[in-house]
Amino acid sequence: MNNLRDLRMDSTAGFTTLPMRLGETRTKKLYAILIFSAYVALVAAATSKTVHVGILLPLLSLPLAWKQVQRVLVATRLSLDLADAPPQTAGLYLLFGGLLAAGLALPF
Repeated sequence: MNNLRDLRMDSTAGFTTLPMRLGETRTKKLYAILIFSAYVALVAAATSKTVHVGILLPLLSLPLAWKQVQRVLVATRLSLDLADAPPQTAGLYLLFGGLLAAGLALPF
């Protein structure tokens, strides 16, 4: 997320980052894929019936993930629109992980 946000500054400074190689649009799509793949993995694991059903508790964070991904996808002024995106994404990861831990701790 930092590299997407700083794409233009990194280019000016002569740095080579993954977002520079992929471009803005593909980097935004990669962000969305990485965020949503965690939710797809949860559903896939739950349907295999080899894991605890509590694994689905992180799905409660899906609306926040959707909001964050939408925000990234529509950003046009990257350094301004995504200024707080890294801590927002970290908060999403923390919520997802906390819900996953709580779900796995459930006694059924």
